[in-house]
Amino acid sequence: MASSSDANRSTRRTDLPRRHRAPGRRALVGMGLLVLLTVCLGAWQAARALYKQSLADQYAERIAEPALLWGTGTQPPLYRRLQLVGQWLPQYTLYLDHRDFDGANGYEVITPFRLVDGSLVLVNRGWKMQAAHELPPTAAPMVEAMPWPRFFELAQTPPQGRVFQNITASRFADWSGLAQPQWFARQRSGGDSLILDATEPDFNPMRHVGYMLTWWGMSIAGIFLWRKFRQQQEQQLRQEARKHGA
Repeated sequence: MASSSDANRSTRRTDLPRRHRAPGRRALVGMGLLVLLTVCLGAWQAARALYKQSLADQYAERIAEPALLWGTGTQPPLYRRLQLVGQWLPQYTLYLDHRDFDGANGYEVITPFRLVDGSLVLVNRGWKMQAAHELPPTAAPMVEAMPWPRFFELAQTPPQGRVFQNITASRFADWSGLAQPQWFARQRSGGDSLILDATEPDFNPMRHVGYMLTWWGMSIAGIFLWRKFRQQQEQQLRQEARKHGA
């Protein structure tokens, strides 16, 4: 009959490798989840790169098309050139402060335009130095339909007279007492002594390609480390099994 000491020795032979195996398995699972996360983040950046490239292609196509006559508040296709039909409302001109051009600080001049159906569009007419005087707008403008300006602010800064830090449709309506503008545009011709913004939107799909390569590089490194750690764990378990089986 086996003695109690033999039974205890047999129990230790099976329990000790299990106790060493559990932390290693948890570490392998954690490392595997991190690798999976980096793979997913790389795939997300790849999708963002494709999306930004499609926007760049779309912009090139639309900006090359002839201008459309536009007199309604219906949202036009983004980046489409439009010849607006209606009239300026220069008495509601406002200025966006702290806008730089070639290293000089100044204003972006924003004036609403009333279309023939009565709806409003906010038009970025261009840039001027703070002390410069701009001429009032005259002819109906050629514009480019743009997204509303994006900005980040910790708290809304109230306008100082006509000077705003940032502008939205609702802020303009609250300030002017007019209806909310339906969309936003920038002037592409004329300018009335202002410097027009002719820069192309910075879609930059290659930036996301760089992010993608970074994440997937981390994935490859993570897979290598996972395999290395697994091999070390297996080797350690074999050594423990031999030691406790002696």
